Amino acid sequence: MEVNLTELEEEGFVSLGGQRSVINEEYRAIKRKLIANAFGPLSKTLKNSNIIMVSSSKPNEGKTFTAINLALSIAPEQNKTE
Repeated sequence: MEVNLTELEEEGFVSLGGQRSVINEEYRAIKRKLIANAFGPLSKTLKNSNIIMVSSSKPNEGKTFTAINLALSIAPEQNKTE
């Protein structure tokens, strides 16, 4: 499957081009906390600390949008293979 990053950016998703935008900054803040929990000192006390679940109680609340943006934001991180 080929992912068109330009099209995703045009649709309002996180951009991987490095430019600063509101959406990039919002997901960057969320990503930092998730990575700290998944790979920081606390992770040694948790089982499967690197698994992230996105859920909600109703349909159409943005689960897919959030999951894709988190994935796009986390993907460029280096040295996170666990």
